Amino acid sequence: MVRWQAWLDSRGRREQSAFFQALTVCVAGLQEQTAASIAVVVRPVSGQYRDVTFLFGSVVSWLGLVVILLLPHPIHVYMVPVDVILLFIAGSWLCAATRLRAWLTPRPRQRRQVKTAAHAAFFEEATHHAPDERGVLIYWSRLERRVEVLAGPAILRTIPMKEWNAAVFALRGAVRQRDGGAAFLAALQPIGELLARHFPPDTTAKDRHALLWRSER
Repeated sequence: MVRWQAWLDSRGRREQSAFFQALTVCVAGLQEQTAASIAVVVRPVSGQYRDVTFLFGSVVSWLGLVVILLLPHPIHVYMVPVDVILLFIAGSWLCAATRLRAWLTPRPRQRRQVKTAAHAAFFEEATHHAPDERGVLIYWSRLERRVEVLAGPAILRTIPMKEWNAAVFALRGAVRQRDGGAAFLAALQPIGELLARHFPPDTTAKDRHALLWRSER
């Protein structure tokens, strides 16, 4: 039984678990430094890409059919539809299981889907109800490698726009690096420093502030 458990505990799962533990510590540290309410949402994907996967599967099956028709040796007529169906399934699965669906999807569509999902999460996590309009939502969609940061009116009024945009820009660039998880955690610190500088912690109202990160794997 122990051997099976060790086998199931793959390297990817261990790394993912370590990242989420580090994220918990990071967000807790940020929340202790500021009176703003911080919510971090990490999702594997935003929106649906079934049309892309099915289209890729169709192209693979069509190319396979062309190859079958051009083969010099004969193939049984009943095997042709079976081969085409299997190629469609294999192509669709390959596209859905890898980053291929992101590479084949136009950037504007990815950006639109991530923005829509981030705005939905802003309300789902009740960030818009943060005390004194000090809520900040940091939304990371891992497949698209995109980050959206939504802030309440008090945040945008108080923090200089140039400094805030620079921190957000750095956070967005961090997730495109090879080790996106570590870079993401490091890029959270400048945002936390900005919030701590302009919204220092209020010990008398500490219980009002939400500590939240969520992952939907």
